[in-house]
Amino acid sequence: MKKIFFALAVLVLAFTGCSQEDEAIQTNEQKAIKVVVNMDKPGFGTDARAARQGWEDGDEVIGTIGSPGIGILLTYNSGSWTTKFLKVSGAKYVEASSADLDEMLVDETGDVMAAYFSSGIHSLAFEAPNPPTTFTPAMVITTNASLASLGECVMTCENGEYEVEETADGYVLKLTITMKPQVAQFTIRDLNVEDGWTIKMGDMSPINMYAGGAIIPEGVVLELIEWPIYYAYTHKNDEGISFYAAPWQSNEDVPSAVWEIVPDILETDDFYCTQTSYAFTVQDGGENWFERTIGPKEVEIGGAVIMDGPTDAAIAAGKWIIPED
Repeated sequence: MKKIFFALAVLVLAFTGCSQEDEAIQTNEQKAIKVVVNMDKPGFGTDARAARQGWEDGDEVIGTIGSPGIGILLTYNSGSWTTKFLKVSGAKYVEASSADLDEMLVDETGDVMAAYFSSGIHSLAFEAPNPPTTFTPAMVITTNASLASLGECVMTCENGEYEVEETADGYVLKLTITMKPQVAQFTIRDLNVEDGWTIKMGDMSPINMYAGGAIIPEGVVLELIEWPIYYAYTHKNDEGISFYAAPWQSNEDVPSAVWEIVPDILETDDFYCTQTSYAFTVQDGGENWFERTIGPKEVEIGGAVIMDGPTDAAIAAGKWIIPED
């Protein structure tokens, strides 16, 4: 059997709690392939205020095995993961056949690389080096959020591992993935996604937002939304609406465009957490919109922030304001 070196690198949002082991069987006309997924539940720190505390039906984790030319798509439903293997056909990814899988799987172990994007994967494209020495091959991931430049929830995994074992009945592929946050969760109570709310952050809010990205042999690269105004992909939960952004953790996270307009007197070592406030603007499906500012406030990657929405009581208390026309 042809031997292929497996290298997987994983980029997925925060995971905490007990690990779980799920199995998915994929039939191969030549050999049966059993996939065992051992992946922690996602959450945001230990903060009980976080609206999301586990995997949700329809969540997808996309990864590469050995190189960006070999892919694996994991989809979560009803407490378990289903598995689809992918191969490159031209500049696209297609489902691998049983014959392809027989060549792809060998009795070896290695690292894992993968990514989770909360809006769902819209399409995958393969970029091959041309000529081979100019750049590395890449699995380019376009998500539903990236099509509209909306910041979404992104999760990553460090030190992911795989193990392939040949048995009398076929092969067992075991994936062990520990997730790590790349964003924090912001939740606004009392809002409903169905009402068509738009959420944006601006006015030098100390955050970056990501949408889509790519997997290359060296790791996962996130697509950064251009500063200064960030619009968010919204998520429904029991509290209200959640969205995700990456709070600045040091001055290295501050976009260069910000430094160009910051007065020298403010360029301190801790500018990112002492001089900047979070500015939220929400607008319903009509012409009603509201603003709120919080901070300066340090928020960790993987943390959770929750606040009251623009109810009459919150407006009366001055938490939210209605901008003048």
